[in-house]
Amino acid sequence: MKTFLLNTLSCLFIFLASHQLIAQENNPTNTLFDLFYSTEPLEVSIYTDFEQLEAMRKNNEYQAAAFTFIDQEVESKWGIKIRTRGKFRRRICNQPPLKLNFNKTDLEEAGLDKDDELKLVTQCINGYEGKDYVLREYLVYKLFNIISPQSFRPQLVKLEFHCTASGDRQKSWGIILEDKKTLERRLGLEKCDDCYGRAREAFDEQSLTRTTLFQYMISNADYSLAQSRNLELLIDETSGKIFVAPYDFDFSGVVNASYALPNVDYKQTSLRDRIFLGYSTDAQLQETIEYFIAKKPEIMNYIQEAKYLARGPRKEIEDYIESFYESLERGIVRP
Repeated sequence: MKTFLLNTLSCLFIFLASHQLIAQENNPTNTLFDLFYSTEPLEVSIYTDFEQLEAMRKNNEYQAAAFTFIDQEVESKWGIKIRTRGKFRRRICNQPPLKLNFNKTDLEEAGLDKDDELKLVTQCINGYEGKDYVLREYLVYKLFNIISPQSFRPQLVKLEFHCTASGDRQKSWGIILEDKKTLERRLGLEKCDDCYGRAREAFDEQSLTRTTLFQYMISNADYSLAQSRNLELLIDETSGKIFVAPYDFDFSGVVNASYALPNVDYKQTSLRDRIFLGYSTDAQLQETIEYFIAKKPEIMNYIQEAKYLARGPRKEIEDYIESFYESLERGIVRP
């Protein structure tokens, strides 16, 4: 049975004509993510048996679902498969993050690339607190888009979950991340499966230092270059250099989630204790520090204009990023 539930294929071309891709890219892509990528929140509904999904949260088995999104007052419907994902958030969140798996044939019939998997970051905690954490994490992704072209594009979404078993509905907020394969093709890079534990010299200097200094800026110690944890490692087959694209920022000081824990291995007593986990010396970092200083007006302007966040959180984040720039004058704190 066809799972493709779009009303008309013409809707797709309306979307494609009306959206301009925002992130830097070497190679244009034509994916479902490109279809709804926008600066405005996307309205998304997911229909499935959420009671069964909750019972199956600890395994990776997919179940059938329907995915709809509304853009420019046009609704598109897709038959998909979903499952829970993640490690820590899968254990502790009210609604664990989800993996959305679309049908390759449906995508092909719609004239789209066959990048069929999308990550959906959900509200870990219900209510205002959970919404605030999602919006803060979305802001972090957008800030890294400013810093580095080797970055995942995020799409903010207004969610409505429909439980087909009970009839219950729940409204929430979330972030959809572009498919890893889309990122690779957009940047003209390949996924590097054997890049664990590579020497520092194997990495692209600019990509590496911008990523590690950004993690220091937002105070995120929940990543590992050696283990490739919360990082996508991409290789340029021509030069052999490895590029870094980070994700999962909920343990950062900018998000400052109540469920997140400081990294005691680095003697953090608070998520907001900045620890630099990069391998670069101060001399190697100098060019990158100057780059971040040059980017400061754009970073601060984005935070000030991020009206999806309330004024209080925006001012708090602005002050925290300001403290990063002040810390550069005092010297970077290392483990």
